[in-house]
Amino acid sequence: MSIATILLPLNGLAEDSIAASTALRAAKPFNAHVTAMFVHPDSAEAVPLLGMPLTGEALQIIVDTQTQLSLAASKAARRTLLAACRREDVAFVETPGRHDAATCSFQEQHGHPAKIIAEAASLADLTVLCPRAGIPESYETILDVLLKARRPVLAATEEPRESFRRIAIGWDGSACAANAMFAAMPWLELARSVEIVTIDRDPDSDLGNLDAYLKLRGISSTATNLKADRHAVHEVLIAYARRTQPDMLVIGGFGHSRVRETLFGGVTIDVLLHARVPVFLTH
Repeated sequence: MSIATILLPLNGLAEDSIAASTALRAAKPFNAHVTAMFVHPDSAEAVPLLGMPLTGEALQIIVDTQTQLSLAASKAARRTLLAACRREDVAFVETPGRHDAATCSFQEQHGHPAKIIAEAASLADLTVLCPRAGIPESYETILDVLLKARRPVLAATEEPRESFRRIAIGWDGSACAANAMFAAMPWLELARSVEIVTIDRDPDSDLGNLDAYLKLRGISSTATNLKADRHAVHEVLIAYARRTQPDMLVIGGFGHSRVRETLFGGVTIDVLLHARVPVFLTH
């Protein structure tokens, strides 16, 4: 299995550097192309509902200000991307194409960011996003990619390690966990070590079939069973990730119908924000 294209939405803020480094390092083993995208929102949507009419001049000032802010953010995003390409020794090209090394390009779109990103993600092998604490829009983008585009997300809040060669899989035997593992298979096949992490389960009885499947793919794995000791599962995973620092933590997510309530209830977001390692997830 391989990876051909990675989508990298940018917003002109400081976390763009983390997202760019993560995407470029994820692309390198496959000579994949990273499509960085900045979406200019409709400036008219910035007009506030003040409960009183605004003059045409006042409305135009608001629209012009938002346009200028968006242009400045786009320029900042491009600068950050170019700096990351130099840092990671990845060639910047004007248009996507297949090369014998990883490449990156930058494009600008106009419209509703979440909608455009989800549409673009549907034709990407992976989307790299940087969730921001207390910013619901960043969580919504992750949800839209997972649920509307049905594509995997790699979320990072800190600079990733160089190689993505030490991978941990959070395993509970569910279809969601299996889907995440299958989606992450290109990185698993290149990994130097793969650890299957279970919580309050019997590894001898639960992991026999999984171990056999991975061996058929040429992947050797080890197993670690963690005890919850009255802690929530996501708290145990966070503690494990922070203690062992794998290059990537693979988890399934949202295995029941109340997906948005689960996310905004904090379970998944806590893992994304506090694990301090890149988290690969699917629905």
